[in-house]
Amino acid sequence: MAASMSSMGSLEEILCKLLLPSNDAIREGTTQLQQLSKDPQFVPELFKVITTSANPQARQLAAVLLRRKTSRKWKTLNGEDQLQMKNMLLEMLFKEPERVVQNSLGQVVATIAKYELPQSKWPQLLQFLNGALSSPVCKEREIASHVLSSVADASGQSLQPLFRDLFRLVSNMLRDPESKLVPLNAIRTLTSLVVCVGSDEVNLFRQIISPVIELIPQLLAWNEDYGCDAMELFDELLESEVSILAPYLKQLVQCCCEIASNATFGDNARVKALSCISWLIRLKKKAVLKNKLVVPLLKVIYPIMCDNADDDSDDEEEEIETQKPSLMAVQVVDVMALNFPPDKLLPPILKFIQPALQSQSPSERKAGLLSLAVLAEGCADYIKQKHLKNFLLCMCENISHDAAPVRHAALFALGQFSYHMQPDISKYHTELVPLLLNYLSQAVKDPVESNRKGLSRIYYALEMFCENLGKDLVPYLPSLMKQLLETVQTAPKIHHKELAVSAIGAVAVAVEAEFLPYFEATMSQLQAYLHAAPTKDHITLQSQAIDTLGVVARSVGQQHFYPLAGECVQFGLRLLNDAEDPDLRRCIFGLFAALSTIMKGELTPHLEGLLKFIFSSMQSVEGVVAHYNEDKSQMSYLLEDINDNEEEDIEGAENSMDEDDDDDIEGYSIENAYLDEKEDACSSLGEIAVNVGAGFVPYYELSTTEVCRLHHFSAPSVRKASATATGQLQCMMGKVISSGDTTINREEFLGKSSEVLARLVEMINDDEDKTVVMATLEAFSDLFKTNGQLFGTIDALVTSLMEAVKNVFQEKTASQGEEDDDYGAAAIDDEQAEQDALLIEYAGDLVPVVATAVGGVKFAPILAGMMQLIFAKIKKSSPVSDKSFATGILSETVVAMGTHIQPFIQHLFPAFMRLAGDEDDEVCNNSVFGLGVLAQYGGEKMHQNFPPMLQVLSATLSQQRGELVVDNVCAAVCRMIAANTSIVPVDQVLPVLLEKLPLKKDLEESDAVYPCLAHLLQTGHTAAIQNMGRVLMLFIQVLKHQTLSAETRQIVINTLKSGNTISEQQFNLFVGSLAPDLQEFLTQMMNETG
Repeated sequence: MAASMSSMGSLEEILCKLLLPSNDAIREGTTQLQQLSKDPQFVPELFKVITTSANPQARQLAAVLLRRKTSRKWKTLNGEDQLQMKNMLLEMLFKEPERVVQNSLGQVVATIAKYELPQSKWPQLLQFLNGALSSPVCKEREIASHVLSSVADASGQSLQPLFRDLFRLVSNMLRDPESKLVPLNAIRTLTSLVVCVGSDEVNLFRQIISPVIELIPQLLAWNEDYGCDAMELFDELLESEVSILAPYLKQLVQCCCEIASNATFGDNARVKALSCISWLIRLKKKAVLKNKLVVPLLKVIYPIMCDNADDDSDDEEEEIETQKPSLMAVQVVDVMALNFPPDKLLPPILKFIQPALQSQSPSERKAGLLSLAVLAEGCADYIKQKHLKNFLLCMCENISHDAAPVRHAALFALGQFSYHMQPDISKYHTELVPLLLNYLSQAVKDPVESNRKGLSRIYYALEMFCENLGKDLVPYLPSLMKQLLETVQTAPKIHHKELAVSAIGAVAVAVEAEFLPYFEATMSQLQAYLHAAPTKDHITLQSQAIDTLGVVARSVGQQHFYPLAGECVQFGLRLLNDAEDPDLRRCIFGLFAALSTIMKGELTPHLEGLLKFIFSSMQSVEGVVAHYNEDKSQMSYLLEDINDNEEEDIEGAENSMDEDDDDDIEGYSIENAYLDEKEDACSSLGEIAVNVGAGFVPYYELSTTEVCRLHHFSAPSVRKASATATGQLQCMMGKVISSGDTTINREEFLGKSSEVLARLVEMINDDEDKTVVMATLEAFSDLFKTNGQLFGTIDALVTSLMEAVKNVFQEKTASQGEEDDDYGAAAIDDEQAEQDALLIEYAGDLVPVVATAVGGVKFAPILAGMMQLIFAKIKKSSPVSDKSFATGILSETVVAMGTHIQPFIQHLFPAFMRLAGDEDDEVCNNSVFGLGVLAQYGGEKMHQNFPPMLQVLSATLSQQRGELVVDNVCAAVCRMIAANTSIVPVDQVLPVLLEKLPLKKDLEESDAVYPCLAHLLQTGHTAAIQNMGRVLMLFIQVLKHQTLSAETRQIVINTLKSGNTISEQQFNLFVGSLAPDLQEFLTQMMNETG
């Protein structure tokens, strides 16, 4: 390989130019190197520089260039040159004195191995590694270990046939007696091989895990950066092969706890340890519980949370992910709340929270409040039942604490509770709203509270509470809106204006039409920001103004906002043409979604221009950030302009160049603003499609294609939005077809739609994020509610969907993920985390919806296949939440099945009878409803059950039950009477019914109750005639004070009109007993036509 390149004597000099701190020298060197890189002798001369130069930086740069050149040109070299290069490289590794150059040469070896090993062309490499890793010379073992880790990283799949010997070799490397680099590189090798592990290699891998866990703290103590690098193995295993860690879960948790609690380690190591714990809880929660690790974890995590004295940035959810141990510890508690049954977490963690909240230390108080904040989502039901009042009292007390971090944590906690504790928290509005308003008015004058972070926390609490308060916010509107509008007009800081504009939107969401008195003033304030030039300083304010404009449009409704709609469309399209900020585009999309609720089909002419931008955002790769391997890319900035422009005729050369371009890239991430834009683009597209209707049909196929492309997007929020939008697009088409539109081929559409919906079913089974699965199940629920008769005809869809529902019930989907194994993951009891139970509820909600859509005959065999799974939720040992869920689903399914429920009576009736006596009102209520509808649809098979059923209902009424239960008992008795009056002792039950009526809570049961009573009167039933005055007085009460369905209202009015005919004497007595105002009302009703 001797070189005779005439100008190549200056190659080392050129490389040295690239290392000079001179832009001119670098430009000159780059130009010269580009020319020389085209010479056939360039590669040999690089070798010459590596072996002869006295400058280590020049040697390293030559090695980096050699790797790039080799990757691009390897296939063009003849066999003899390839062999000579391979032999020289292995010799040079031991001769090179500088470690950084050794590492670069190792990368060259790995690059060649990527081509050679798959074809078994380089046995000498494996022989070299085996020999060097057994060498008595420590340096040789270290060099060989680095080469092995580089080869595994580049071509791990090619090593799979050698795994048995390789794992034995790695096991020996972990026990190196002298070096820490050798075991470090052994762990790096394992990290690269994780993705290549098949079922045959799991046990081989498992045997190495325990010594790796023991090594991690030693590596951290030696070199923290290297120790953190080694911990990447756990990240890889947690992501793809968590079963390998299962036997060592307790050991790994203990190791991570030791690292996290060791304050001598840096933040990075401690955060990585806490992150590992967090993922273990997500993926192996049952094993964590069975190994009784909750309390040991809290003993480690809580002191870390309390170590936050200098930090006041964690009260906002997006900031909890910053790399500080105290913040990561808060996130671990959040994960525990989302994944553990509340009664397994709340009692032990309260032993830490309660002393913290009484502590004189601000950092400990803050930790206690943040704990409450992150418990809110995962343990909402448990807290509402047992602790809500006390927790709120604690937050209110701490809102006025002397220390700002404590006040801010209390506000954050209150905001979280306001969002997750609805509707229960709303009953405290008389205490909380004045407190927040007073705090806000004082805070804007306080230099500490009026800073960016302080104001953000105050407004967060105010927004969350107000937005979910609904009409209860109306009494506070005058003072609240006065303060917010003044702030928008006069606040000196843009961020403060932005927060106030956002709060106005929250108020509009809450009070809806009651916002009208403030509509004009709000629009006047918003105008200034809507039409301002989108400068860098004002872009966030303009975005928020547009967002609030959309919210206001929805709240005041079509009648009041329609005159402004056309102007808003032109404004939005004009702004989109120049919008470069992702948040601005996102808010404009949201505005158009709101306008679609106002304009409906009138938005059709503008769709083409609008969808161009929406599709662009959905397809965009803006905001994608590449993350580079530091070892490989430390000199890459010098080589960016040095490209090999020769034409390559070898097939595949272009692909190899593409691979090389990515060699330094370890992965990609996407900035949050661009993710939010994609999510809102999807959400807006779906809503616009549904609202526009027929005018959207020409864009259906392209829209469906674009949203389906995002089904497997990396970010769960985007997948969730794409699933919802997919369902909405099918809903839109279904409505158009059902309306009688003949321009669409029904069968052709159903064929294509079934393929699209099959992808959504796959998401239920395969997506790993619970929120995505819940959104997908909800999309199907909406689809079948609005277009059930159409989509219910797709038999394959119904079958696969209900199989997916069964998979959710059995916790077999990817998002429920934890498989039972021999290492502690078996279920320890019937209790679940609230989020797990919520997912099953979403699936269960589909059962009666699909049953209604397909009809009882078709659904009967499906229900038969699901009964055992649903009945598993109503065992005596089942949690109340499970029993409530299951009885609700079963009773609603009875209604959906109608008379076709009769074959299931033998199973359903005993279950409802037993659970009607449950001490929980909701379980009792659902069961009573179930008994009633069984009486309604059960036919003669149910008649024999009426006597015991009446006994249970009578016993229920005699108990101190809530008004909802009483209403449903009344409805159940009325259904029995309507089903077969002759076998119900009406003379005994009617007086009791009238004593409990009118309905107080469950007004939907009016259709079962009042027509039944009317029928008894109109058929002249003796008991009804005897109680005619009470019945007619009841009818006047409900007509005057309650909203009835049109049919029931007419039945009640007709009964009043015929009262004189039914019994003149009783009717006259009744009329005579009425007060003048009620007589006038009766006359009005009797004169009503209809």
